[in-house]
Amino acid sequence: MQLNRKAGLQTMILKQSKGTLVILIQKRLNATYQEMRTGI
Repeated sequence: MQLNRKAGLQTMILKQSKGTLVILIQKRLNATYQEMRTGI
């Protein structure tokens, strides 16, 4: 029971960090795109 709860918490943290990573990548891509547009 306790092990299952710990595993569930780990997957939750993993999913959260994965989502944060995706947001960071999207923000970086967006910034790069903006720089490219202003550079042209």
